[in-house]
Amino acid sequence: MDEQKHRIETLTVYLVKEGVTSENVVDPSLWPGDDVVAAATAIGTLHTTQVPVHPPSWAKLLNEADAGTPDGLISASAGAVLLIQQRGRILAITFGTGRHRLQPGVTEEAFGLRTTLNSVDPEAIRSIDRQSIDSLAKISREQMSRASRLEAFGLDVEQDLLRSVHGVPIDDRLGLRMGGSDALAVGVRAGLAELPALMDRYLEQYEKTTYREEYAWIDQIQPVRDREATSRLDLALSDRLLLGDEQDVWLAAPEIIPWASFGGFRYGTAATGDLLHDIDLASFRAAMRSGTELGVSYLRAKAVMLYATDGTTPLARWTAYRCLYAEQDLDGDRYILTNGKWYRLDKDFVSDVDNFIDEIAAPTDLDLPAARLGEREDAYNRRAATAASRDVVLMDANLIQPAPGQSRIEFCDLYDHTEKRLVHVKKYGGSSVLSHLFSQGLVSATLLATDRGFRGRVNEKLPPVAQIEGPIDTSEFVITFAVITKRPNNLRLPFFSKVNLRQATRNLRAQRFRVELAAVAVEN
Repeated sequence: MDEQKHRIETLTVYLVKEGVTSENVVDPSLWPGDDVVAAATAIGTLHTTQVPVHPPSWAKLLNEADAGTPDGLISASAGAVLLIQQRGRILAITFGTGRHRLQPGVTEEAFGLRTTLNSVDPEAIRSIDRQSIDSLAKISREQMSRASRLEAFGLDVEQDLLRSVHGVPIDDRLGLRMGGSDALAVGVRAGLAELPALMDRYLEQYEKTTYREEYAWIDQIQPVRDREATSRLDLALSDRLLLGDEQDVWLAAPEIIPWASFGGFRYGTAATGDLLHDIDLASFRAAMRSGTELGVSYLRAKAVMLYATDGTTPLARWTAYRCLYAEQDLDGDRYILTNGKWYRLDKDFVSDVDNFIDEIAAPTDLDLPAARLGEREDAYNRRAATAASRDVVLMDANLIQPAPGQSRIEFCDLYDHTEKRLVHVKKYGGSSVLSHLFSQGLVSATLLATDRGFRGRVNEKLPPVAQIEGPIDTSEFVITFAVITKRPNNLRLPFFSKVNLRQATRNLRAQRFRVELAAVAVEN
């Protein structure tokens, strides 16, 4: 093939799921498919659509001008989907608005990402899209000025999800550039007659597992973006809730609570009735009207309100679905629902994380009282400091600025200087709440170990008997994460919180700190 006779085309390619027939791939509103033949070769079936010529929507605003807008302004759009069958699979190439005419849930997730990782030179990655695992699920795109390895982007494989990668293929027959997430985007010199062979190469690249040699972590966590899969997971969860099966299902605030102004929670938007000190499935069921079934549709519609101390000023509003944490098995895979999003987890990864967390020591001599029902974190910390048999220093809300221009942080909530134990306390909550706890412990301990100026500013807050003299031996210090929970004998952290705790623990142990995880009971 004389590639130079073709200009560079940018193709967007989707892989249709197995079992989906060609008749069910595209929206029925598209024109019936026409067979496409080029150079006496059958290529595939083409479905097209055309939006009639019409004035652009923005012209209505400009028409309000005294002189109006110039005559003849028109807008039109067209789309097409070319279906090509290779080795029993269907690949869909979309043009224009054609990508919007694919039926929901018919294409493979991560087809573009996996094909790209199997095809591009690991030394020639130009840009990535990443998504953070937190309450906001922040998505960012990063681009290098020159081709680099993935490590150069600073991707944390346990904290970030890789959504897409763009780079240069090793085999130039695959294209001049390649990238993608669910769809594969490639720049190629190819004519219509070469498309079947090209699609065959992409399918071959997708089916390889060589990406695991370079990126073994890629399958650990995958967001579920397929609406059909999400619907099946929601239905399976609804069935469990209807039967009262609440194993690995609970409600928790999805964001950090502003305890200084915290009044309580209510279900629904009416600012009436008693405030709740916490949210859980038992109280949620009790607040439901008689005859109402607890399912995902109801959880999506029902609000959870956080109010200030006056009981009427709302501080936050979430859907109950966003507050729901659940672990769900489906078709042999493990999924978790957190912050309103489903994620598929690799079984070995789940096992590794769980085993690591199980091995974190529980303190045997932690001198902390039980929390009282409805007690705020700051009130608990004050009471814990005075109730301790040993001399414990209250450091909660005693913020310290590491250096000029830097954000102020807490050294810890409680400092047991006799045992050199830094205790960080947090009420049980969603992934982002507890992940904040573990991050706080890591940051303060790292500064303690590495920053003499920070140690000096900490000592300014400590009584003389508790001051930390340097240089210090970090192996003498203990970082204790204390979680206030109604289930102290069965502390089940959200999975992403476990991931963050594992990362924090590894970093702390690398600095020779000891790490403990404690459950503080709530008295009824």
